Amino acid sequence: MKKPIRQSIIGVDVSKEKLDFFFTSNKEQLTVKYHLCSLNELADRINRTAGQSLVIMKATGRYEQKLVRVLPSNGISCTVVQPKRIRDFAKACGKLEQCDSIDAKIIAFFGQVMKPNPIANIDQKQRKIKVVDHAARTGSMPHPSGIQPLTTDR
Repeated sequence: MKKPIRQSIIGVDVSKEKLDFFFTSNKEQLTVKYHLCSLNELADRINRTAGQSLVIMKATGRYEQKLVRVLPSNGISCTVVQPKRIRDFAKACGKLEQCDSIDAKIIAFFGQVMKPNPIANIDQKQRKIKVVDHAARTGSMPHPSGIQPLTTDR
């Protein structure tokens, strides 16, 4: 009987200037500047030290997008979770204090307990199609077919 592969969960608190990480495999906390070169170094480090990993972060609206592009391109699974789910989970656990390093731990613990599914690797062409489709559905630009989708105003 094969042993199941143990997946390391990594919680990330994302902000404009920095990323706070918590690695469940060795209880390590790490803060890095949010720059492309540091993200590539971080991806190498995760692949070397954490093995099979799932990186979990809260949706920030836009700040997490760079990280979501870099990790899968380096073979690291990741997922983005609604902030309310993390807040509700923290409250249920009695964790009411907030700071970046605590948030990273709570996000990692959320991942261990709730086991969210990783997002699929979306290539650039798929991303453009999704943007155009969303814009067409919301009426912010003409649909590629030339037909505007119907909207209902209530």
